[in-house]
Amino acid sequence: MKTTYESIPVIAHVVGSKSRKAMYLVQPQSLDGSKIYKNAWVPTKWHSKRDDVHYTVQWESTSESYIELPMSQVTPSMLIETVSTYGVGDTLINERLVNNKVQRYVALQRRFIIYVPKFAMQNLQVKYSKVIEKEDDNDLFHNEYSHYSIADDMAHESQQQIILQDRPDYSWTVTGGIENSPQLEQWLKDNPEYQNDISIYNG
Repeated sequence: MKTTYESIPVIAHVVGSKSRKAMYLVQPQSLDGSKIYKNAWVPTKWHSKRDDVHYTVQWESTSESYIELPMSQVTPSMLIETVSTYGVGDTLINERLVNNKVQRYVALQRRFIIYVPKFAMQNLQVKYSKVIEKEDDNDLFHNEYSHYSIADDMAHESQQQIILQDRPDYSWTVTGGIENSPQLEQWLKDNPEYQNDISIYNG
């Protein structure tokens, strides 16, 4: 999709904000899956002083993929849906007993391609990167040479992602922070309610 602003496409689950000025990206990743980012807020509306134009983030629907967002990561700025609007009215707030403690979480069911404005990409810190191997045109399945079934391999990859998600990230030592983006800095000044959320919940 060609956007009306400079953008970088990212695939993610999305949690909206009560003000509609931002969205929280959950488990965002690059289109090819080679980069996995930390959860982060990005603006949905902003004003370019250079062009004197108001922009709205562009997006498109993609696949369904079930994940769980712990309620401990939910902030006052988030607009949390409690009932599915595209299922059969299932509740999206669930509970599970973990180590004899009740853990509550939000069920997220769909992923989207979000065309994140280029200036806001500095807010998406890379959690980890992985090599994407090109498949041979003659291969019928991506795991043709694996000793396990496709389902087993997918379950293993999912488990590895869970294990790696808390791995320390050092990308902040080699990349610029949000203070290096005048546009994002201005957006934060115009929307101070997300200042603390961005600094605390980029994880």
